[in-house]
Amino acid sequence: MERKSEVGHLEMAQRHVAEGEQHLARQRKLIAELERDGHDTALAIELLHEFERRGYLRLEGPRLIVKDLEALRRRAGSPVSQDG
Repeated sequence: MERKSEVGHLEMAQRHVAEGEQHLARQRKLIAELERDGHDTALAIELLHEFERRGYLRLEGPRLIVKDLEALRRRAGSPVSQDG
């Protein structure tokens, strides 16, 4: 894989993981606010668990890409940093 392409894939995978984790954190915060204000959160919690389950499956792919690319770089003797 061309180095520039490799770095692009790594950056994209890392962005997807971070965005997914931020989204789940935001949902948890919203549920906490609903609970604090006395709202019924049963459905929200159920949906969050579904998001977490699906998110985990969707985010596991990018995590594996990051892990594999970093391993390839180490084997090639390249630094693991993202600069080109």
